[in-house]
Amino acid sequence: MKKTKIAMCLIGIGLILSFSLASIASAVTGSISASKVELTDYIGTTLITWSTQDATTIPVVYVRVNLGPEKGMASGISGQASASWIKLGAVYDFLLYSNADKTELLDTVKVYVPALNESIGSNQIKEVSMSKVTGLSAALADISANRGDVYGGYAVVATSGGQYASPIAAITDLADWCGTPSVSNQCLIKIMPGSYDLGGAMLTLPSFVSMSGSGQTSTKLSKGNIALSGTNDLTNITLENITVNPPANGLISNVNIYADHSVYPAYGYGSIYAENNVENLTIDNVTVNVKNCRDDWYGIYLSTSNIKSDAGVKINNFHVVLDNLANNTYNIGIYLWGDGFVVNNSSVETIDGGLALRLIENSQKPDLVMNTTLNSPTLFDSVMGNGDNARCANVYDVQSGYTILPPNCK
Repeated sequence: MKKTKIAMCLIGIGLILSFSLASIASAVTGSISASKVELTDYIGTTLITWSTQDATTIPVVYVRVNLGPEKGMASGISGQASASWIKLGAVYDFLLYSNADKTELLDTVKVYVPALNESIGSNQIKEVSMSKVTGLSAALADISANRGDVYGGYAVVATSGGQYASPIAAITDLADWCGTPSVSNQCLIKIMPGSYDLGGAMLTLPSFVSMSGSGQTSTKLSKGNIALSGTNDLTNITLENITVNPPANGLISNVNIYADHSVYPAYGYGSIYAENNVENLTIDNVTVNVKNCRDDWYGIYLSTSNIKSDAGVKINNFHVVLDNLANNTYNIGIYLWGDGFVVNNSSVETIDGGLALRLIENSQKPDLVMNTTLNSPTLFDSVMGNGDNARCANVYDVQSGYTILPPNCK
């Protein structure tokens, strides 16, 4: 008997759904299932189990991601196979066919893990004694800046034993360790493993100054605001109760942003928030999670005042969860105002209210959303301008059973 099934199981920071529908009968029957997804460093593992009855040929298990091409994964009358490459926000279909020619689809199971919904706690951040670190200076001196040249200068921030105990102190002494930042003299602040409290202060990175932690599970900054002036990179770090004002000509990559508005007052209007000057910005592998979200808060809000055919803003592997919204429709997961924004392989979840996606275009190139899941009471709206020209491709409505939004996103 042919069945379709969506597997879903609560796993703390992700989930998988499960139901089955019987359809037409067949001489060959089979079933396929997926185990609870276990996450390690933001990558999930699930065990796929299948069995068949009355098979005269060798059944084959295929997998597809976000309705992409099907790829063979395993074969046999029955068996198990581990899928250790499950990414947050992507939708995986595991399909059991009667044979390699795909003569008959016997059963399917769908696996989906939304964005992280809990903070990396301070007890998970491990400090590293600088006395145990060797070769750091040589390694930093050899790192190429994102725009081609090696950094003209760098400062090491560590809880003990570094040049500075906080990134704010490193910025204060910028002229001493790097001189005047420029396209030919870029500067890097390297933050070693540990937790650093900004004490509510504003950390402003001047143009051509970048900041990199030691990994999302190793370096955490908390309580404050980070303003990027332009041509900056912010990478490899967790931010707790911090708002980021992104730059033009910048990169935000491998960053977790977590906030609890009931514990620490929110600054500004969004976890990533910038008005009027955003262009040529790349955001990649970024997770935003806000608990007890205050009114009028955005997971990400980007706008450009320049009317041009393409703002050059690319958002990839971006995952946002806004929780406890009390049915406030002005809490929005992704809010983009400009032309030619591209969102790919991402996910939005708003809990107890809110809006997943708002796109406003000035007049030029339509915004494009691809390979993305939306899990909100209200999925999409476009107000003002030509927002009606927005385009969706492989965008899933989770609350309606993973149906795909039409090309106009509505």
